[in-house]
Order: sequence, then structure tokens, then C-alpha cells
Amino acid sequence: VALAEDVTEQLAEAEELEWTDAAAADATFFQVLSSNDLPNDARVKALAGRVRCALRQRSEPQAAQARQNLSELQTAGQGSQPEVKQASAMLWIDEKQREVGDAEEASPRDLATVQAYAVTVFWSKGGEVAAFDAALALLRRDRSDEAKKLVL
Repeated sequence: VALAEDVTEQLAEAEELEWTDAAAADATFFQVLSSNDLPNDARVKALAGRVRCALRQRSEPQAAQARQNLSELQTAGQGSQPEVKQASAMLWIDEKQREVGDAEEASPRDLATVQAYAVTVFWSKGGEVAAFDAALALLRRDRSDEAKKLVL
């Protein structure tokens, strides 16, 4: 029981720390994964935490490792766990951001590019208005259902 409480505390600390210091949080998640007799739910939380930390650090080798870890979780049937869903959403956003590259170059006429741009800008600090403006500019040119959904 003491081991479970210690692991729970470590996971809680790492989850809080990942917002400010992803590298330190990743080290804590790694330490938890190294524990003997780790309960499966703690293993899932720690591995999903490592995925989130890797994505927060924004480097390609870490993103590749994040994809591999997330695939492992989903293959193991853990895709419905909240931590895994959050990591999946973060990976999707990261991939959209990488598609766009430099957001300034987004073409206002291409739905896929505007969608990637809007997602990137929306999730950046204070980017909700710019994301909405980009989607609205597309809607003015293209009245398709996809463009309408993007604005919504």
C-alpha cells in the first residue's frame, strides 16, 4: 500500500510539474516506470505522461518516441483512458503544427492548410481570435460544409 501511495504522489507531482518543466516531469515519469511491481493503471499514466512531456519539449526525436509510446498504449487497449486520450489529442495537435510549419505562410484558400493553421494558432497563447479570423476568411471564399465546421 505504501508503494502505491508513493507512486500516486510521484505521478501527481509529475503531472503538475509537466506544465512548467517538461524535462523534469519526464524524468519523474521515467522513475515511476522503473518501479518494481508497478500497477497497470500507474504504468499507463506514467507512459502517457512521458508522451505529453515529449510533445511539450518540441523536438523531433522526442516526438518520434512519443508516437511509439502512444502506439504501445493503444495497442495494449488503453486508448480509452483519459490520460491516453489527452496524449493522443496533443499528438494530433503537434502533427498539425508540424504540417503548417510557419503559420504565417498559410494559404487562405486551402481547407487543409487553414485547418492546420487554425489549430496551431488556436492552441498557442491568445490565438483564438486569429484562428477564428483565418477560418472565417476561408468561409467567405468557400461555403462548403467543411469550412463551416472549421469556423464552428
